[in-house]
Amino acid sequence: MSFSSFLKKIILRSIVPKHSKSNARPPRTVPAYITKKKAAASTAVADKETVTNKDAQLQPQPKSVKERQTALLLIMYRDLTGKELAAPEIVSGKLGEQVNFRLKAFENYDLVDIKGFTSYFAAPYALLTLTYLRKEAGSIWIISRDFDQQTLLGEPQLLRGKIGDTFQVYSPSFHGYHLMSVAGQIKGEFSLAAQQLLLYYRKDSWLSVIPQKVFLKILKTPVCFDAPNGNKLTLQLPINSVWRTFTKVKTHLDQTWYCLGGALWLRFNDLEVKFVTAESSFLGYTKTVSKKSYPTEPLKQPASISFVPQKTVSLFDNPNGRICTSVEHGKQVLAIAKSTVDGVIWYQLANYGWVQQPYLAFNKN
Repeated sequence: MSFSSFLKKIILRSIVPKHSKSNARPPRTVPAYITKKKAAASTAVADKETVTNKDAQLQPQPKSVKERQTALLLIMYRDLTGKELAAPEIVSGKLGEQVNFRLKAFENYDLVDIKGFTSYFAAPYALLTLTYLRKEAGSIWIISRDFDQQTLLGEPQLLRGKIGDTFQVYSPSFHGYHLMSVAGQIKGEFSLAAQQLLLYYRKDSWLSVIPQKVFLKILKTPVCFDAPNGNKLTLQLPINSVWRTFTKVKTHLDQTWYCLGGALWLRFNDLEVKFVTAESSFLGYTKTVSKKSYPTEPLKQPASISFVPQKTVSLFDNPNGRICTSVEHGKQVLAIAKSTVDGVIWYQLANYGWVQQPYLAFNKN
């Protein structure tokens, strides 16, 4: 027999059939004084419950969430000028509830101020103002140069702004120059990256500039300059020496100038120089010159290069020989030999080469 069948059998046994005879005893009679006491006790309990219910009704009951007042929080997003960066947001809830919202982030902006911040709805209406500052952009350097000589025409200018701001650069004016070309953006928007704007100018007197490599032979000692129509130099080019040119410039006076390297220029005059069309002529000449020996006087005297500030002087492997190197103005050197060739005094510099006397300044003891 299973447990469920056993339990069912027990239950059925406890049920008395309707047709069976009752063996129950007759009801017992309760005395009257006991009935009266029970009735009085029931009345007292009922009265006490009534008083308790009345007191409970007089005490204030907490309001349910549904009965709390609705609260609104207005969120404003602005920059330092008061300009709105986004549409205002409204967050609603019940008084006393926690405020749940997420601050907005704006590209290229930093949050710098918060007014009216709250974690809970403390009033029916509240205002939260968030102020943002635009980030600093990368600077823009404006550099003005002489296109042909690559020299600065003025101090570089620095342009600053905020990311996203617009800019426009107007080229500065320089006396005797005109704008030739631009490398970089003259207008646009500031970005996080630094930028550079190069403005190239050319002298008004220079009508044309042509890179040209030809050879000039000196027939008569010409006057040399540091630039076309520039300052005169004391350098003397030896007669019959051959020089290679690098640049040809025509000026408004119908003059033709040739650059012999660095800041060494001469004005073309067919009585002073002539073209040597064959490079072999130049090489043969310098080869012969380099083999010549000149009387030298040993020296050991400190000196300095004396030329033009921020310019270089060409040095030669021998007096009237080939250019072997260049040395900047003001460089400290040591003269170790002296020689006179065709009436021109030359000095040999240790570890460099030969240079003419006008470009050397001896240190005073």
